[in-house]
Amino acid sequence: MLTDNAHDTSLPQELVDLIVDFLEEELLSLQACALAGHCFLQRCRMHLFRTVRFTDDTSSRRFLPLLLSPQIPPLVKEILVVGSGTTTKSQWITSDDILSPILDSFVNVEAVGILSCRFGSVTSIQKLRTLSTKAVNMLRLDMLQFERTGDFFSLLQCFPSLRHLLLGSVYVRFNERHPVPHSQPVLLETLEVPFHLSLTSVPTVGLLLDPQSPITLSHLKSLRIARLSLNDLPIIISLVEASRAMLVDLFLGPIRMVSASELGLTIHPTVLPLYHLRFLQIQISDGVLHRRLFKWWINVFQMSEQDWCLEDVTIRLRRDGSTRTFHDTNQWSLLDAAFTRSCMRELRAVKINISFPPRSLATQELPGLIRHACPSMVAKALLHVELNGW
Repeated sequence: MLTDNAHDTSLPQELVDLIVDFLEEELLSLQACALAGHCFLQRCRMHLFRTVRFTDDTSSRRFLPLLLSPQIPPLVKEILVVGSGTTTKSQWITSDDILSPILDSFVNVEAVGILSCRFGSVTSIQKLRTLSTKAVNMLRLDMLQFERTGDFFSLLQCFPSLRHLLLGSVYVRFNERHPVPHSQPVLLETLEVPFHLSLTSVPTVGLLLDPQSPITLSHLKSLRIARLSLNDLPIIISLVEASRAMLVDLFLGPIRMVSASELGLTIHPTVLPLYHLRFLQIQISDGVLHRRLFKWWINVFQMSEQDWCLEDVTIRLRRDGSTRTFHDTNQWSLLDAAFTRSCMRELRAVKINISFPPRSLATQELPGLIRHACPSMVAKALLHVELNGW
C-alpha cells in the first residue's frame, strides 16, 4: 500500500517511478497520479512536461503561469510549435510576444518541431531565434511555406547544434536570397525525408546543397528517403556524393519506375555512388509504378566489379499489386550471383523482409523459393528471410 505522510511511501521510490513510467502515454492517468500523492509528483511531471505543444497564443498564455514553478522549465525536452496554416498570412507565432520568453526558459530542450506555418519574411522568424542558445539536436519541419530561400536558411541558423533533421513538406516560393549572417556550419548527421520527393521537398532538399546553406553534409552518417522516382535520382546522387566521407547508412523507399523517355532522363544504375556504404536498406514494391524496380536494383548490384564496403543489406518486399513479381526465381538467382562476387567480400548479411498477407499461399511459399534460388548466399550464411505478415 502506498502512503504519503510525513515520512514517505512504504514502497521504494524506484518502484513508484516504474509504476509511473508504465503510464507515461496515459495523460489522464498521469494527471491523476500527480494529484494523488507527493511520491508520484516529480516523476509524473517529467512525463507530462517532456513534450510541450503550442498551437496558438492562447496555449502560450495558459502555459505562462507554470513558469512560476522553477521545477517545470528544465523538464521540457521537446517543443512543438503549430502555426496557423500555410495559406494564412497572419501567423500567431510572429505576433505573440509571450512565446519567445517561454521558449527561452526551456534550458534543456533537445528537439523542436515546427509545423503548419507560413513565414512571410525573415522578421517572422525572430521569435524562434531564442532557440539558437539551446542544445537542440533534432528538428522536424513539416507543412511549411517560406517566401524566399534566405528565410529558410535563417530558420536553420536558429539551430546551430542540429544533428538530426526530418524534412517533410516544405515549400520555398521564390529562390531569392538576402544576406545571411555568417555562422558556424551546422554539422548534420542524419537526414530523413518521409514523403515523396517530387511532390514535396525536392527543391528544399536541393537547397541543403547550396553554398549559402548553413547546413553542411560532410558529416552526414544516415540518409533516409521514403519515396522517390527516377527524376529524383540526380538529387539523391548529389546528397550521397556530398556526404561520401561519413555516410554509412542509406534507406531508399520504392522508386516510381516511370519511363525514362517521359522524364527526358537517362539514369543508369551504375551512376548510383553506393560503393562506400556499409549499410543499405531498400524497399521494393510490386505495384504498377514499381514493377521494374526489382530488376533495376539487381542491375545496380551486378554492373561493376569495383570493391564494395557493404556489410549489411536489407531488402523489404511490399505487395501493392496482384502480380507474382517476387516469385521469379531467375531474378533471385541473379541477385544471389551479384552478392556473392569477390567484390562483395565485406558483406555479412542480406536480409529479405517480406510484408505480405500471411494467409496467402503465395506468401507462404516465397521464403522457401528465395532460399532455393540463392544457394550461394545460403552456403555463406548470408541470407536471412523474415516473414512479417499483416
